[in-house]
Amino acid sequence: MTLLLGRKALTTRLTGLTITTVMKRITLHQARTRAHLTQVQLAAAADLDQAYVSKLELGKIAAPSFDTVLRLSKALGIDPQSLKFEKPDSQAVA
Repeated sequence: MTLLLGRKALTTRLTGLTITTVMKRITLHQARTRAHLTQVQLAAAADLDQAYVSKLELGKIAAPSFDTVLRLSKALGIDPQSLKFEKPDSQAVA
């Protein structure tokens, strides 16, 4: 199995058979609201500042560090590859 951050598909090779699963990527805001968490709760669970979480959701910080993505995904209980971060003009960023 191959997992690479920023890829939209996971590929698994089993005895000559290749299966590709396309992951649906969601914004941090969508993930947080689906988890029924406030920004304060998510920030505390990920050991981040609430203002930083807000900036990520608003697209003011479009490319968080890999460590930050891991912290957020762990706190949300989701795969880190499923998170997408967007600029204010709605252009997706890895």
